[in-house]
Amino acid sequence: MRRDRPSSHTARPAVGPTAILALALLVCASLPTPVWAAGPQEAIRQLVAAVSAVLEDPALQGPAKKVERRDRIGTIIHDAFDFEHMARESLGAPWAALTAEQRAEFTRLFGDRFEQSYSLLVLRFLGERTTTYAGESILGEGAVVRTFLVSAKDGTLPVEYRLTALGGRWTVADVVVDGVSLAGNYRAQFSKIIRTSSYETLLRRMRKPAE
Repeated sequence: MRRDRPSSHTARPAVGPTAILALALLVCASLPTPVWAAGPQEAIRQLVAAVSAVLEDPALQGPAKKVERRDRIGTIIHDAFDFEHMARESLGAPWAALTAEQRAEFTRLFGDRFEQSYSLLVLRFLGERTTTYAGESILGEGAVVRTFLVSAKDGTLPVEYRLTALGGRWTVADVVVDGVSLAGNYRAQFSKIIRTSSYETLLRRMRKPAE
C-alpha cells in the first residue's frame, strides 16, 4: 500500500520524551465516535474532522464557551475510546484478580481521568496541527492507521492509531507517537504505584478529582 508522507521540506524536530508523551495524549484526546463501515483510515479522517468542527464552531468561541467546548470534547472522548480495553491493558496482570464490579469501577475512573486531564490539551493545541495519512493495516478485529502530526511550530511526528472492533464500529485502544505508547505509559505508572504500595492506593488516587 502506498504511503503518503508529508512533503520533504517539513523538518522533523528533535523532541524529548516529555514532549512526545504530551503530543501522544493530545492526539488521543482528539478523536470522536468511530465509524466501522468507513474503514479505519477513513474513520480517522472523519474523527479528526468532527473534533475540528467543534473547535472551529463560531458559536463556541471565546472564554464564555470554554466549559461547553470542553464538555463536547469530553463526550467525544468517551464515545470514541474503548476504555475497558485501555484500562485492562494499562493495569496489566492485576486486572485478572478484579471482580466484575471492580473492573467496572476501574474502567469508569480511568475514562473519567483521561477525559478530565486531556480534553484541555485538545482545546489548546489541536487547532494548530494538521494530520496527514500514510496508510492502514487490518488484521482480524484490529487495525492500525499510520499518520503524521504536522505543525509549523513542532515539525512532523509519526502518529499511529491502534483500533479494535467493538459493537460493529472501530474504537481507539492506543495511540503511539514516535514509538511512545499511551497505554504503555499508563501501565508503567500504574505498575509502579502497585509495586511500591498497593492496588488500593492506586484506586484512591484515581478516585480523587483530576486537578
